[in-house]
Amino acid sequence: MGATSGGRRVRVRYAATGLKATAYAPIVGKDGPIGLLVVGTSDPVRADRLADQIPALVEFAPTARLLLEKPLQVRHELARSRTRIEAIIAAGAFHPVFQPLVHLATRRPIGYEALTRFNDGTPPDLVFADARRCGLERELESVTLRAAVAASGELPTGSSLSLNVSPAFILAGDELRGILAARTRPIVLEVTEHDSIDDYGALRSAFVALGSGLRLAVDDAGAGVANFNHLVELRPQFVKIDIGLVRGVNADLTRQALIVALLHFASATDCHVVAEGIETEAERAVVEKLEVQFGQGYLFGRPADASTWAAAEAPSPRRRSAALRSISGGRQRHG
Repeated sequence: MGATSGGRRVRVRYAATGLKATAYAPIVGKDGPIGLLVVGTSDPVRADRLADQIPALVEFAPTARLLLEKPLQVRHELARSRTRIEAIIAAGAFHPVFQPLVHLATRRPIGYEALTRFNDGTPPDLVFADARRCGLERELESVTLRAAVAASGELPTGSSLSLNVSPAFILAGDELRGILAARTRPIVLEVTEHDSIDDYGALRSAFVALGSGLRLAVDDAGAGVANFNHLVELRPQFVKIDIGLVRGVNADLTRQALIVALLHFASATDCHVVAEGIETEAERAVVEKLEVQFGQGYLFGRPADASTWAAAEAPSPRRRSAALRSISGGRQRHG
């Protein structure tokens, strides 16, 4: 039915051009037809003889396949991705979850990072990569950020909220400013090393223009050269150590040395260090011994709905306020 109606639309389109006759030959790819070769004429005299061109069309089709198969497949894949992402956005087929960021000395949550889970179970990095390829990253980023800010109202009072935001979305300005207007708690915007930044000065200006009460974090520190450029150029308030450095750090002196170097940078630039991906007590013990203040990972809690954290036992106000002061008032020193 779909193929028939599609063919009818094509014929109507050609008829509108004044063609009196057309002939078709399929371009067949590895997985089936990927296109059509078409010849046509607007000359009524030649229309009767157009069928004579079909053998030539069929002979040329394999050559056309070599020229067109790859770009056509890319185009089809992008179209499928776009349709899928548009459907996700329209249906709201996702939900925010939150993972605690804890003060390692007390293990008390002082903030939560917002993450997105998609209803069909597709890993979020793959969905956002698809959105980026088909030109819908900004639209997907917008709806997921709005959902995260709205859901964060259920998180424990006094905790901060970390949002993963692309440099392009920060540069866009107005849309992000509107989303952040609904915030009810301190906000940390996280930029990862996977996002390229062409103009650091413009990004710094755009961040400042978002208003007061916001802090900046560089995610995945130590994951690549671009990330170190982020650290130097953005001067963030938080440096989040990449999970690749934390995993197995208790048995690897090289990883420990790299973390010490990041701690030295943090001390010199008055920012905080967060160790991501802590899964074992051994990893926690080592990063705490190295004087990393804050941690995040499955050891302290897996991503969950805001209501899950709201139902958890609330930390004492005095301990939480002390931890929050260390975030908002500069790097906490160890004796």
